[in-house]
Amino acid sequence: MRGAARGFAAALLGGLTGIGVLGVSLAATSGLPLPHAIPGRHERLVAEALARGQLGPIDNHAPGPVTVSEAVALGVRPDGSSGPVTVHQRVVIDGTGDFIVELPMDAADVVPANETSQPGLRQGTVLWEGFAPGRRELDADVTLLGRAAAQRMPVAVTSTTRAREVTVSIADSTAVSVITPTGAPTPASLSQAIDAARAVIAAGELPVAGEAGVPASLTPAGDVASVAQVVNVPVRVTGDIAFGGVPQGVDAVVAGSSADDALVLHGSGPVAMHLTVQPVAPTLADLLSLPPDAGPAAARAALDELDLVLLRSLVIMDYAPFVPGVGTASTAATFSVVPAPALHARLSTPTRHADVLVIVAFGIALVLIVGAGGAVWARH
Repeated sequence: MRGAARGFAAALLGGLTGIGVLGVSLAATSGLPLPHAIPGRHERLVAEALARGQLGPIDNHAPGPVTVSEAVALGVRPDGSSGPVTVHQRVVIDGTGDFIVELPMDAADVVPANETSQPGLRQGTVLWEGFAPGRRELDADVTLLGRAAAQRMPVAVTSTTRAREVTVSIADSTAVSVITPTGAPTPASLSQAIDAARAVIAAGELPVAGEAGVPASLTPAGDVASVAQVVNVPVRVTGDIAFGGVPQGVDAVVAGSSADDALVLHGSGPVAMHLTVQPVAPTLADLLSLPPDAGPAAARAALDELDLVLLRSLVIMDYAPFVPGVGTASTAATFSVVPAPALHARLSTPTRHADVLVIVAFGIALVLIVGAGGAVWARH
């Protein structure tokens, strides 16, 4: 799986160099590189586990394709505070032979969901090991360390109570600090890149530099510099939140993590949320074609749009999967934020297709459905 292998390599890089989320990996090519990858949240989890000695040398192997699916639920207590984070994990191994699948996930407890599934737990890492007689299906319920897991969610939920009034704030927590190259590309190379990215978006997928016709770099028409910026993906929140049993309908786009950007709701009494949080994937309106007579200023603005679209695509991909499936063939995830301790509701993510299908769904119920209009996103 490309995503797993790239994630493990980036995790080592982040752990050894301290780059963390501040760097953006760029395609190894000359010219004016386009954003290619970002060290992700789950990659930092692997790096931190390696640094703490919680992971030994990872020797994941299986006799055939491995699919890992996750139903992640962040509980929200009646007072609006965050409760435990749980994951219903399903591992399917196709093929005949021995297997080891090690998944670092800050686990506090793991309980098999049936008699045929017997996962292990080693210093926060869930370990599946055994023999697959052609096909093996394994299920378990995992309780994560709440604070660390909650920080990897695409939204943050906080609450305050004053004079019996409860205020719940839902903020976008997808922001990542990056450093990207910038400069003046030739109009021809920029136009080609924009058209290729627009074609990918029109097909319902996320554009990635160096893939599906999107070039890894542009031809510069001048000097190339670097710029630091913070990139986030807006999320759409829909559903309802009940205060004291009285529901309020919710339908809003949360565009940032500041108090001004957050979705703020007020009421009295115990809180119960049933919300869908859907990261907003890039659209054609976010990336307009470059006019043939575009001047330097227009070309620079178009390059900024292209970089933002590519970066937001990478941020969305960073949430798939929630738990790093190092060495597995494909990974699928569903996430949710639900009334604690209930575990229902589901989130789904946009999907993109490559050699291996990776389905990622975030349910935040806040049932997180991460997706571009319910499309299935593949990464490998």
